[in-house]
Amino acid sequence: MISLYRQVIRFRHFLFDRGILRRATSKWPVISIGGIETGGSGKTPVTIETISYLKDKGLNPVLLSRGYGRDSMGAVVILPEDDVDPKVTGDEPALIVKRTGVPAVVSKDRWRDIELVDRLPGEQKIVVMDDGFQHRFLERDLDIVTISGDMALDKRRYLPFQTNGSFARSLRDIPERLKEADLILFKGVGLSSDRPSGIFSYSLDIDLPPEPIVVLTSIASPEGFLNLLKRAGVRIEYHLPFRDHHKFTSKDLSSIGEICLSLGVKKILTTEKDSMRLPVSIADIEIIPIPIKVNLPEIFWQIIDEFCSRLDR
Repeated sequence: MISLYRQVIRFRHFLFDRGILRRATSKWPVISIGGIETGGSGKTPVTIETISYLKDKGLNPVLLSRGYGRDSMGAVVILPEDDVDPKVTGDEPALIVKRTGVPAVVSKDRWRDIELVDRLPGEQKIVVMDDGFQHRFLERDLDIVTISGDMALDKRRYLPFQTNGSFARSLRDIPERLKEADLILFKGVGLSSDRPSGIFSYSLDIDLPPEPIVVLTSIASPEGFLNLLKRAGVRIEYHLPFRDHHKFTSKDLSSIGEICLSLGVKKILTTEKDSMRLPVSIADIEIIPIPIKVNLPEIFWQIIDEFCSRLDR
């Protein structure tokens, strides 16, 4: 099955490479932040940093996202002043808009609905496509790929199989495609690469509670988040892991509350992305989202600056 999955992916890329499957173009420049693994490689934090930097340079970035896990159908346009519902947009676009204050277009068919960017106010738009490396139906001007660097690519399995008991590092694309990346960002540890590359890391920039807490995660690879908290001296009484993009039910919340009460814990720490799908509290138990600071290598800023300088020509 693994060989069949890999061959199907290769055949799809062959169709694009030969022009049999056509690619749409945008009147606006497109930066894609994507990956070749299923999750946990840092795409969302890097997307937030990219958009924030473009905005600080006086440009007008617009997020283009699939909106994975949302309940709605069709395209959704988000304005910064909107009261965003993650059930409608997906948790990642909701978080990115909240953190950056930029508009967004959410659509499964990004190649088609990118035209909705024209309806948004402002000039000098730059489209930043979240999780766009596999979306070859849309041309892009800059391809940035994030990869978790703690495991060699040839040690990983392809979907639908897990790698070391988790889907987080399983491959959904062939590593040969990395030759098309303009920049590869390795999370934590660098791997061998023939393309421009660098290493990025996370850190915490927040005062954390001194008392014992419960950590609640619903992300593909929670180990990095847990290690950050431990290094910051957080006393983790219990960890409640849920699958990536889990939709919390009232039964889930009741169970979480009971566990916290049985442990005598009054605070729950979670990721910002998970907080998009959670209430601010469960009974008297406060849920605290923890913002992550992304430490990007110098080559990232150089490539973004070079890209922006080309736009002025």
